[in-house]
Amino acid sequence: MKKTYLLAAAALASTLVSCGQTSSSSQLSSMNGGMSVSSETSVPSSTSEEESSSGQSSEVQESEISVVSPEGAPSYALGNYYHDHPSRVTVGAPATIVRPAIFNGTADVVIFDAANTAKLMKGGKVTDYNFARLLTGGNIYLVKTGNDEDSTVDADDSVVSFGTGSIFTSVFKAVENYAGTITEVADAAAAISIAATGLNEGNKVDYVLVAEPTLTAFIKNGKVKKENVMYRLNDKWEEYTKEKGMNSGKGYSYFLQAGVFVKKESEQDEGKKKAIDAFLKSVDAAAKDFATNDGAVTMGRILSDVQMGLYGEVSNPVETTKVFGVAYAAVKNAVTESKNGFGQKNALGFLEGAVDVNSFLNDTKSLLGYPAFDEANLSSFYTAA
Repeated sequence: MKKTYLLAAAALASTLVSCGQTSSSSQLSSMNGGMSVSSETSVPSSTSEEESSSGQSSEVQESEISVVSPEGAPSYALGNYYHDHPSRVTVGAPATIVRPAIFNGTADVVIFDAANTAKLMKGGKVTDYNFARLLTGGNIYLVKTGNDEDSTVDADDSVVSFGTGSIFTSVFKAVENYAGTITEVADAAAAISIAATGLNEGNKVDYVLVAEPTLTAFIKNGKVKKENVMYRLNDKWEEYTKEKGMNSGKGYSYFLQAGVFVKKESEQDEGKKKAIDAFLKSVDAAAKDFATNDGAVTMGRILSDVQMGLYGEVSNPVETTKVFGVAYAAVKNAVTESKNGFGQKNALGFLEGAVDVNSFLNDTKSLLGYPAFDEANLSSFYTAA
């Protein structure tokens, strides 16, 4: 259900869309601490000029843009941008909020499943957007339930993933050479619940692909045993692709998850283009912060905004759930290496910088089945590594 929060005189409550939320649905895959907020959190701005009819230069004014994102991990990269533009951000469930936006062209910027959108674009089902960024590259983990006595993935074992045609399901099949049938449940919240109980609709499940930050949350509350976390899928994938000689023998440490898509029409509007540029710079800074610094600056700003009441009730971090679909504490624990239960750095899978997505897609097409983006569908904001 879409929720919209409008800025009032003093406070505001916000809007809805990841991977791994703890309290609401998502297909992409979900305390305190009083970190100071440095000047680095301010969103960089660029100035462009145009000649006025009088012959004098005038600054292009930044227009309002709308941003739609799935709930959970990717949405926390919007923390800095939300600080300055809370009324421009909508976060919600992929099926009911994000998917309609990217199919119908109703937002200037949409964060969505990058690999499946490439396939949709190739099939002519998504026509209004260009690809601008890969935001996350893997926050998926394999958890055993204890039902399989030998703890070895075999074709007769029952495996559960989430989403529809998710790239990480294909990655798992490849690295495990798994020939069995994988059941895909709706979202990360459903998957982690199955990992906790070992049951899916009354049937025993042996292994479950789950996402952060819900994994750390369930380890913290004792519903999932830390020793049942078998591996991070990225690690197996990198090892596998190295053995296959992919990426000039270096392998791939990532796979495509959340991507940033820019509306073509908006990219041609100078005022909106300026706003999109500012948005992307803000998101890039947050992604790098999460990838290299446990998100300290971004999470510090979000906590500061919580204390000021930007998310709802003053000084209540749980209020971030209303905006991002996952609580501050769950994300904070997941991104802090010493707190996520198994010493995993960058558990949410944010990327530090640009990657060449088409090289990845071309290199893995026969294995994973996702086509590369047409050049016409690459935004002017896109830069390959």
